[in-house]
Amino acid sequence: MTLSLRTRIILLTLPWLLSLLIVSILGTLLLDHLGNSIKSILKENYDSVKAMVGVQQIAVKLDQLFLHNSSETQPISSNTFQQLLQDYQNYLKTEEENITIFPEEPSFVQQLHQLSIDYFEQAKKFSETQDQQLRYQIYFAKEADKGLKYIFQQIVEVSQQILELNEKQMRRESIDAQSTTAKARTILLLIFGIAVVLGLVEIYWLQKTILKPISVTTEAAKAIGMGHLELSVPILSKDEIGHLGESFNRMASKLRSYRQSNTEKLLRAQQTSQATIDSFTDPVVVVDMLGQIEIANPAAQKLLGLDNKDKSAEELCATGETTVPRPWLGPDILKRIIEEVLKTQTAIFSQNYDQGITFRFQEEDHVYLPQVSPIRSRDGEALGAAIVLNDITRFRILDRLKSDWVATVSHELKTPLTSVRLAVHVLLEEVVGPLEPKQLELLMEARENTERLFKLIDNLLALAQLEPGTQLNLEFKEQSIVPILQQCWEQIIPRAQDKHVLLDLKIDEDLPAVLLEPGRWAQAINNLLDNALNNTDGGGKISLLAQHDHSQQKLIVQIKDTGIGIPEESIPHLFEKFYRVQDSSHPQRREQYSGTGLGLAIVHDIVLAHHGRITCQSGVDQGTCFTIYLPVVQAGS
Repeated sequence: MTLSLRTRIILLTLPWLLSLLIVSILGTLLLDHLGNSIKSILKENYDSVKAMVGVQQIAVKLDQLFLHNSSETQPISSNTFQQLLQDYQNYLKTEEENITIFPEEPSFVQQLHQLSIDYFEQAKKFSETQDQQLRYQIYFAKEADKGLKYIFQQIVEVSQQILELNEKQMRRESIDAQSTTAKARTILLLIFGIAVVLGLVEIYWLQKTILKPISVTTEAAKAIGMGHLELSVPILSKDEIGHLGESFNRMASKLRSYRQSNTEKLLRAQQTSQATIDSFTDPVVVVDMLGQIEIANPAAQKLLGLDNKDKSAEELCATGETTVPRPWLGPDILKRIIEEVLKTQTAIFSQNYDQGITFRFQEEDHVYLPQVSPIRSRDGEALGAAIVLNDITRFRILDRLKSDWVATVSHELKTPLTSVRLAVHVLLEEVVGPLEPKQLELLMEARENTERLFKLIDNLLALAQLEPGTQLNLEFKEQSIVPILQQCWEQIIPRAQDKHVLLDLKIDEDLPAVLLEPGRWAQAINNLLDNALNNTDGGGKISLLAQHDHSQQKLIVQIKDTGIGIPEESIPHLFEKFYRVQDSSHPQRREQYSGTGLGLAIVHDIVLAHHGRITCQSGVDQGTCFTIYLPVVQAGS
């Protein structure tokens, strides 16, 4: 008859569990017995010992009180005397209610009771008289006259005998408890030894009949996981372990058949995937979690200068490989973007031309817009990242030509416009003669439009100067930002007061220095303050905050208003050139405050030129907050 594995485990474990049960029961009984013994000791003897100690202590205090007043005529303090007598009676009452099993103790208690009555009578006489001689006689009287001194000594002697009786009983109970503990310890150790022997026997049996076959099966599973599907495990028994081995061998056989039948499918899928990636005209790269290149199409291989002598798809399928990792050879800025995507598992899609990355290819500069997205498995495991480089070289050239054309036209327009502006101002000052009201009205309108054109041309020229490649003309200086902020703030105060807008300036002390181009930085702050004031009605508030973020080593400048706000769909386009916010909730106010759409674009380019970052948080009728982050100058740099 072959017993199942479960039955054998139960039969072998049962004696060990029974031993543990016996140990647990005996231990519980021992603890209960010891607990009852200790409880008996405390209940019957400890209270008596405590009461006798209290009687002796109170008696000593009374004796000292009487001795001190035996030569005095002043009355004894009533409160102290009465309190000591009351404490004495309480301790005596405790002993009378807690007489133990000793036959001598009742007589001692009775004797102590009588002595206490005599002592209280003499104490009363002592306290009531004020005659010094009589007090002396009451205290030092001999046995026959029951003097306080004599009775005190008798009380101490009798209470000591009661105390010793109870201590003797406590020692006896303690010896009994120790004897019981020693016997129980011997029995428990014996049972524990039996349980240990049974446990060792069970461990040996488990190791031989269960763990060893399982270990063999585990090693075979690891080998199969590495591709060695030809392995099988020996069948040593007909129990559950034997059935597991048979099932494992059948699984290995099916895996061999599955691999053989699906090799062509895997090869075709590999070839299709590689062909799909190779068909893209833009460079496409796939990297693993370490940032190493796994797959690159021909366009990416040419751009990055990779060796295209990779293993074929047939070789990869035959060896079980899927990729050939190679170190990253692209620009460091793109490498940092990839590392950020791998770390945060968040895609980064570049949209603006200023986010383009330049590659030197075939002795020419090519600009690509990176689109980096994380790759995950179906269960969410991070596998790497995919990079698509969109070639925007032609668009960048067209944008540069457009900017150059705008800069040229703006520069050419500025000279005649300056002459027109000067002429209008001369006429308004009536240097050449007085003006009629209608002429004055037309000239005022002409001056206003001239100023608008002049501001537009200045903005266009500023944008042209801030284009990538022309920023080298900016002269950066290491200085504090505080004077520039205060100067810009003072310029807006009169206009805010005329409009009844509240102002709040908070600049932290000891702000670190930053690299600035003072003129451009003042232009950016003025643009943001003008934008805040134009979009804030009377009674609103504009705040300017400057502080140092020590954790990121950044200088933070924040300009916040309580104005009409910006619709959520417009926020991503705020810093685009010529973009104007469209808002159906405030159409008239938008028309009144709308400009050329260049102010925020200039601010954005100035911040980028300072290697900073600007963000915007806003909502309709919720105000707007622009936050600028600038790197501080590191000590020793």
